[in-house]
Amino acid sequence: MTLTIQRLTEPTNDIEDFLRTDIILNGLPLYDLTLAWDITDWFIAKKENAIQGCLIIYKGGRGMGSFFTRGTQDAVHQLVAQLSYPSVFAIIPENHVPIVEKQYQFLTQGRFLLMKVEPEQYNPPEILPTERLFADNLEEVDQFYQVTPAGAWNPRQLDLGPFYGIRQDGVLVSVCGTIGVYKPSPGVAVIGNLATLPHHQKRGFGTSVLCAVTNALFQNYQYVTLMVESDNFNAIRIYQRIGFTHQATFAIGVCQRIK
Repeated sequence: MTLTIQRLTEPTNDIEDFLRTDIILNGLPLYDLTLAWDITDWFIAKKENAIQGCLIIYKGGRGMGSFFTRGTQDAVHQLVAQLSYPSVFAIIPENHVPIVEKQYQFLTQGRFLLMKVEPEQYNPPEILPTERLFADNLEEVDQFYQVTPAGAWNPRQLDLGPFYGIRQDGVLVSVCGTIGVYKPSPGVAVIGNLATLPHHQKRGFGTSVLCAVTNALFQNYQYVTLMVESDNFNAIRIYQRIGFTHQATFAIGVCQRIK
């Protein structure tokens, strides 16, 4: 039986069950499904009423839409073939790159490691004083991310989960926060938007805000994940010392439709 492609008009139990088979890999898609449905488009590939794959377009960022792929190679191929966006920001498992490249050309591409930590593995160092940031801090947090690389930043995230910052002379110089959560047990939370102003790096600020966010997330979630560039060896070593372990590898970058 051939695959059938379907656009979802509402969240369904079968797509959630499909993603729950690997909640570590699917932390962000599960967040999109359960808490960010209003800013995502969903397409699924089915065979004999069983989901073989899905493609998600997240429209909540400040730039172009982001797309995620999950599932078998055949399912991903057919899902990407019907994607009509001229340009998209891909966040896809590394083994899906050859499939996507049949339809899209990567204009930029980075290799990222998905890392995970559980409370039993967690070994935080002594951290510097941090400040919890709330919706009242939105304007200054938004200004901070305008001058630092944080492509996943969305202002609604301040209400989603903990954000922490460090100030110097009253000015935010390092910030980290939560970019996705999935609450049904076992829950998973995704950390992102970790950035420190250039003149304040290598002083432990980034590690401190990261650990402050992780500490807070472990009050409600079993797993915490993040992504890091595969060649950012200093950051990877820090994350490993804290207890994070490599779970999967992703390709992330801007793609343009091949005409």
